[in-house]
Amino acid sequence: MMTEPHQRTRALLKTIRFLEELTRPGDTPRVPAHIRDTARQLLLHFPGFDEIEAAHKALPEVFGPVVQRQAEGMPARDGAQ
Repeated sequence: MMTEPHQRTRALLKTIRFLEELTRPGDTPRVPAHIRDTARQLLLHFPGFDEIEAAHKALPEVFGPVVQRQAEGMPARDGAQ
């Protein structure tokens, strides 16, 4: 089974949501501090919405567009946290 561009973009957006959730003790109280720190570090260099959209425009056969409904409820990020 081959991954479609929209599936790849959705996976990136869900990964952002997952990592952000891991950084919030209120949402994930049982997560150890070292895991929380690792998630924070990964987010520092993880592509944000603008970078993912730029990747889509440059390589539409690899990345799908960032659709508003996919990003709903996700904090606005520019990839430079």
